Amino acid sequence: MKYPWTKKEANMLPEVPKPRMAQALVGSTEDYGTTPSTSFADQVEVFEKVPIIREIVVHTSMEVTGTGMIISAQGNLNLKLSISGVGSYNAKEAIDYFNELNNTDELMLTASLEIVAYGNSIFTKTDNGLKSLDIKTIQRAIPTNQGSSMNDGFDLVLCGKYAGKILKWGTFVMFRANVTSSSFPFGTGLIKGYLESYDAEQPSMLEEYFVLEKATLRTFRKFGGPLEILHPDTLDADMTDINTEVKKLKDGGGRITTNIPVGITNNAPVKLDGLNDWYDSFYDRFIAAGGDPSIKASVSSGFTEASIKGSITLFRKKVNSYRRILKRGFEQVFQQVLVSYGFDPNEAQIRLEFGADLIEWTVPDLLKAVEDKVVSPEEARVILRKKAGMELEDKAPPKQESPPVDEKVDQ
Repeated sequence: MKYPWTKKEANMLPEVPKPRMAQALVGSTEDYGTTPSTSFADQVEVFEKVPIIREIVVHTSMEVTGTGMIISAQGNLNLKLSISGVGSYNAKEAIDYFNELNNTDELMLTASLEIVAYGNSIFTKTDNGLKSLDIKTIQRAIPTNQGSSMNDGFDLVLCGKYAGKILKWGTFVMFRANVTSSSFPFGTGLIKGYLESYDAEQPSMLEEYFVLEKATLRTFRKFGGPLEILHPDTLDADMTDINTEVKKLKDGGGRITTNIPVGITNNAPVKLDGLNDWYDSFYDRFIAAGGDPSIKASVSSGFTEASIKGSITLFRKKVNSYRRILKRGFEQVFQQVLVSYGFDPNEAQIRLEFGADLIEWTVPDLLKAVEDKVVSPEEARVILRKKAGMELEDKAPPKQESPPVDEKVDQ
């Protein structure tokens, strides 16, 4: 099935043109357009090699897509059309067919992870649908029409295995999060904040992290091993061979190899006052930069129950904002797919929604649901027995009828 976005003139990867406006804009053809302040290749390397940052990204991404997606149609589904000779489908069934063909669930997982980590996720349009583009191959963006604003459209200049090529506007789908005036047309992800510093003399948060890791390990290796003293009765003839072997030892504590009396002084550094507090402060800032309170809660007692509930409430708002980005982007893709199949997307009104998160409820909520006939009394009893621990019989006891009351008639 060929979609309308795969016209011959819209093929990807033509040669990058030499921009006539480059000198006037920025003074250099290499700098023409907008280049991310930190390359996507560097950001990907951090994701792959720093476990704690990777876990924050993956966990946030799972919160975004973990409930699954639901495709619904809010419009007219009476029209059925033949699609690629595989059958006659209505608009909703056509999108289901497209999602199965393209494994949209997996595409959404990729998009979710990349917009959290890098602020951007890009898919190229192919004859069969969508294909994820390696984010490392994006170098910069240039206006589609030289001398015009990128608000009117932009092309993506590629690097790496696609060096010297571009993706033309209209041949790709781009999901973006946290777009600012300084980063436009690119979004900003979580990892970028760990890699950048506001001051050239101030190390980035990730550099601080590695300095501390390396210093701690180096100190442990230097002072953590035992102090070894060779017995003074060792013959001088043996000392040459012994010293040769000792020099090969790279790790461990201080080693003394001698056969004469010596005095021993332990010069291991004493912790500076307040150093532990500084470590804790840095760790809190490092985790807070990831914006995921559950990571902090899973490894530290730094949160109270009240503060963690408030943090999770704010975190869910962030998750919902990522979901809106995915919803808007994929619904636009569905509209183009419906057009290619011959449907009117405005008439079909195909919508993408996410499954509900765990809902907190109270007994009055359940009783209200029974009253509104959303839940049957039998179902309510099962819920109360399993979820609230109430000792209830499987069935409600039969109602006891009141004995008849003799009516007195005035004579």
